[in-house]
Amino acid sequence: MKRRIIIFIAILCAIALLVALSMFIDSSSRGSKETIDKEQSKNTNENRPKSKLSEGFQKRHTYYKTINCPILNEEDIIGYDSGSASGTTQYIVTKNTVYVLNKSKLFSNDTNCKSIITENFDSEIFDASCDWGGCSIETQNNYYTYSATDDKITKMEEEMEIYYKDFGQFSKLGNNVIKNIGTFVNLEDYVLILSVDNKIKLYKPTFDNNGNEIGEYKDINYDFKGETVKAIINNYIKTDKAYYKISKYATNKDECKKYADVKCQYEYKIEKAKYLTENYDKIAIVSNSDIIDKDGNIYHKN
Repeated sequence: MKRRIIIFIAILCAIALLVALSMFIDSSSRGSKETIDKEQSKNTNENRPKSKLSEGFQKRHTYYKTINCPILNEEDIIGYDSGSASGTTQYIVTKNTVYVLNKSKLFSNDTNCKSIITENFDSEIFDASCDWGGCSIETQNNYYTYSATDDKITKMEEEMEIYYKDFGQFSKLGNNVIKNIGTFVNLEDYVLILSVDNKIKLYKPTFDNNGNEIGEYKDINYDFKGETVKAIINNYIKTDKAYYKISKYATNKDECKKYADVKCQYEYKIEKAKYLTENYDKIAIVSNSDIIDKDGNIYHKN
């Protein structure tokens, strides 16, 4: 009996020793990880360039990385579309050309961006819609397609008055539109367009019984007070003086949330983006995914 007690006590001591040893190892590992994390954070902060953007902006956005892309400080950007599912490749659209942007690697020109053509197009770009497969580009005079796979541009022989892609990107809609960019988050099936009289409208493709696209327009009555709209990128509108964001809201929010058989009815509003506007001269690109300043610093929203 005495022997059994001694063995039992020995087993308990061994278990206690193993627990203590495990806690020590875990504590040491945690301490090492914290040291590494602090060191990595320190290195990131040390390598991070001093931001020229306002304090209010920096509180609401997190620095991601810096790229080398000179055109950010040289040209007016009118479009910014995703070129890959991972988000490492984007397309930057200017009035003269379209650039491929790679956030991870440099091109042979030792920058993160390069033009998809060696010379400018025959006239200013009217609109360009891009995705992982390439771009559809419409200038004032002609229509082109760019294949990312072949790295090749093809000029279309026949004029295309309406161009529609499955996920909602459009080209010229009659003579009503002078600019429109991309697919818009949380705006149902509408895309944002700019009419020749500087009005922002929503457009949804609808078809008659013969399959002809007739379209549905929804006016957004917003007074830009003399400002001229320069570009529409995702849900953002850039004028010659400020940035604005469009969003939707349910007019019957309480009812449609409460009842399963009540459909939400939406309206749309445009509001000035305060912290983007106060950095207007320092920002090159504003989109739903990235904000890039003219020095090539990329920020993500907190």
